[in-house]
Amino acid sequence: MALYPIKINETLNGKRLGVDSFTMMNPLNYIQFMITGRGPLSDNFLRAGAFVHSEVNQDPWKRADIQMHTYPYPASLDFGVRFRYLFGFSDEGYRAMYGENNDNADGGFLLPTLLRPKSKGTITLQSSDPMVHPIIDPKYMEDPADIRTMAAGLKYTEKMLASKAFKKRGIQHEPIPQCKEHKTYSQKYYECFCRYYIFTVWHPVGTCKMAPKSDKLAVVDPELRVHGVKNLRVIDASIMPTMVSGNTNAPTIMIGERGVDFILKDHPVQAKKSSSHQEL
Repeated sequence: MALYPIKINETLNGKRLGVDSFTMMNPLNYIQFMITGRGPLSDNFLRAGAFVHSEVNQDPWKRADIQMHTYPYPASLDFGVRFRYLFGFSDEGYRAMYGENNDNADGGFLLPTLLRPKSKGTITLQSSDPMVHPIIDPKYMEDPADIRTMAAGLKYTEKMLASKAFKKRGIQHEPIPQCKEHKTYSQKYYECFCRYYIFTVWHPVGTCKMAPKSDKLAVVDPELRVHGVKNLRVIDASIMPTMVSGNTNAPTIMIGERGVDFILKDHPVQAKKSSSHQEL
């Protein structure tokens, strides 16, 4: 996912269009939400999204290659206390984008997300002690094809900013200083952008690949049983051989339901009747 910063230079009837820190921290808004379920805190802030076919998409099944998210607040919403770390900003990167004053100006992010990335990360054991965390290297943007696709996704955000609705409210991209040697909106600028403002959307998959034994990376078989180990299954997103084209929640629920079916097939439960003759 790319963090494409925007700045809002307009208000609506004197009110800010973005989400500001005083709205988020106002205790009256918390009380309103707890009592009525309404108010600014009832908004999940992920108001709009889209699946996009970028200009470089060559998928034979015509699947989208970019998923677009939107956030109506900048990472400086809380004056650099928490959101900067949620988005994975380094101290240097945060200061470069927002300066030292954390002015909390109206802004937000357009977030083109790469679907089906070609870059593959690794998880490596660093100790035989199971309590020691493994070494996780996501290898973001290692494959040049991912940079080309993400750059195309960033170009799509340019089209959004050029729309009548965005222009009416004075919404503009805030160029990042790390790429100032390149012309803003150029291919080189977007490729540079991809190397500085990319972060995870927390949908990792594939560490326990489902595949036949003949595949040297296979961990589980089609019924989610671990190869070579009796009475052990893995039933979660890690068994996906490849990344799905979108959020992993629904497919993971499906995997869980199929896992239950496989277990019940191997260990059938006798149906019992209660005193009311209802089947369990």
